[in-house]
This record gives sequence, structure tokens and C-alpha cells, in this order.
Amino acid sequence: LPRPMMGRGLDFSFSGMKTAVHNLIKDTPHSDSDPVVRADIAASFQYAVIDSLVKKCTKALKQAGLKKLVIAGGVSANLTLRDELEKSLAKIGASVHYRSE
Repeated sequence: LPRPMMGRGLDFSFSGMKTAVHNLIKDTPHSDSDPVVRADIAASFQYAVIDSLVKKCTKALKQAGLKKLVIAGGVSANLTLRDELEKSLAKIGASVHYRSE
């Protein structure tokens, strides 16, 4: 799946990705009935979103000269996002922090 607005500063827009997923579902045989195909599409979407978030967050910290990122809200509970952020930020000597439960 495409990565949204990767060359456009720190802005986010996922409308192009939404369209790409819609077209993928439409063009993939059995995407409405095969749970494996549906799971694969969902996993691809999740990976693309996480990849975009990690790259933009890492870029934002670099540009601002900061070493700590705080994330909160529902998306911050995603364990794959947490893992990928931690790995990416460690490479630049930064860390990520979450709201305590």
C-alpha cells in the first residue's frame, strides 16, 4: 500500500491509503469471503499506517532537536506501533513514553 504524504513535511492524510485499500478489496478475488485474504489486507493496512507514523514521528523529533516522544489515545495501545517506534527512536538516541494505565 502507498505511504501517505511522505515527502510533505510532517502533515498526515490517509485518504489516498483509504482509496488504495478500497481498490485492493474491489480487485482482489474472494476479499469479501476469505478470512485469510481479509486478514492480509488488514495487516497490510496496519503496517502501512504504522510505517508512516513512525517515519513522521522520527522526522519530527529530529527536526525539533528533541529526544522524547509522548503518545496517547487509542492508537498508542497498538503493540506493533509501540515496538516500531521504540526501535526507530532508539536509532537516533530518543525514547517514546506512554500514558500510564
